Amino acid sequence: MDLAETTAGLAGTALTLIPFTLSSAFYLIYWLPFHERPSHTTAAVKCLPIIFLWFFVYKQGIHRPYNRRILAGLVASCLGDALLVYKGDYFTVGLLSFAVAQSIYSLAFGLRPFKAKVGAVSGALGVLSYWLIYPGLTGVMTWLALIYIALLVLMFWRAVARAMQILVNRKFLPLALSLMAGGLCFVVSDFVIAFDKFRFSVPLSDYIIMITYYAAQLGISLSVIQMRKGKMEKDI
Repeated sequence: MDLAETTAGLAGTALTLIPFTLSSAFYLIYWLPFHERPSHTTAAVKCLPIIFLWFFVYKQGIHRPYNRRILAGLVASCLGDALLVYKGDYFTVGLLSFAVAQSIYSLAFGLRPFKAKVGAVSGALGVLSYWLIYPGLTGVMTWLALIYIALLVLMFWRAVARAMQILVNRKFLPLALSLMAGGLCFVVSDFVIAFDKFRFSVPLSDYIIMITYYAAQLGISLSVIQMRKGKMEKDI
């Protein structure tokens, strides 16, 4: 499949993403500015775009291990979304849910190609981020934050490596860019959460966090298309 065919396929896919787009816009424009207090309804509205991505991935076909793992990562992320709405004691459990999601995504992306230089840059980014938030960490969160950042950086490294493989081997430029952007947006979203919670107040943090988060999950979800339309050298 060449670039033109892939782009045409993505244009058709856009129609199936209308529910995700509309529910994301509803949460960001209508719900987020006016509903600050935690509630079950807020959790449901926040999670709805991710639930629509479940159906998107399922529709692409879950006969391949890659697609099933992306779906599992979305489910774990959705649980984390709901828990983070309630903050307080639920923050730690929500963090653990997202740690599971990052682990599943990394498993889906695989370890080939290894791309050591990308790993080194990603690791340096993780070290810098942990160093910046460390003064605000206390107790068990000192270790949980370290573990989560390591898993987040691993996910980003593997996402970029897989995107590079797709680009070089199959020339699926839109899909490669969506996966790479998805990994990067996840890093931005989570780092803003950490900085805002543990170090200093970030202006418009709620909007930055949720816009980049929804973009991250969309970019990762779009990567299942190449598993259906094209043939990778080996199903991971």
